[in-house]
Amino acid sequence: MTIIFLVNKHTGRGFDRADINHEYDKLIKTRHMDKDCYMNDPPKVFTFLGLPIDSVMIAHAGHVLLPGQLEALRFQRSYWSRKENKTITYGHFTAGNGKGWCTYDPAGNSNAVKYGHLESKRIFTRSK
Repeated sequence: MTIIFLVNKHTGRGFDRADINHEYDKLIKTRHMDKDCYMNDPPKVFTFLGLPIDSVMIAHAGHVLLPGQLEALRFQRSYWSRKENKTITYGHFTAGNGKGWCTYDPAGNSNAVKYGHLESKRIFTRSK
């Protein structure tokens, strides 16, 4: 949903639930994305949805964007699970404002953002 948000923000393309389900099915069929929403080729996913992207890179949390770049933020949270008797660590992606602040959280108010930390960024460079 972070990519859908970024495409909408930068192109004005609207997505309703039916559009999202239809695009999801097409992305799975073309193998740009797995059923669990893992992006096999993020630039192709963006381009497929109408926002041409040339490249993606993993950057440190303090990375400063250059003109033509967009960011997705990867928050990470670890906690002790009494039920499983071990530490659980997970990540969660949100959209950023270009300065490392969350502007859109697909989960609404995720614990990873509230209680975790900004682990890294995914930097997407727009096609010229």
